Amino acid sequence: MKQEHNQQLFERYPKIFEHRERLWCRDGWFDLIDALCARLQEISDRTGSQVVARQVKEKFGGLRFYVSQGTTEHADAIAEAEQASHHICEVCGQPGVVKVSSGYVQCRCPAHMPEGARGLEEQMEAARALRKARDEKT
Repeated sequence: MKQEHNQQLFERYPKIFEHRERLWCRDGWFDLIDALCARLQEISDRTGSQVVARQVKEKFGGLRFYVSQGTTEHADAIAEAEQASHHICEVCGQPGVVKVSSGYVQCRCPAHMPEGARGLEEQMEAARALRKARDEKT
């Protein structure tokens, strides 16, 4: 994520980002993360249990938001945002789908999808076919 977006989140949510750890994802999820942090801070203020971000990153085409402390309500909000990230282009924030390209799982809109990207099921089927062909040789 661009430094300016990191900085905006650090300034808006100083309690959540007290460690000021860089967010390791693309700018397309900025609005999603901003909305999540607003919700997390509201929960923290209401419950008295302050959640603190330990790591925020993209993994396997989805958002991962790791925290210390927190309640079940915090965990539910995080899980909801992580699930939503699988439908938001990580580059621009438009609707996206999760596909595999060059071994990387990513969520992209049509405009940012790498050429030749495959759906997860298509990728798994190709991997099964390769294993089968390899096993038949031995």
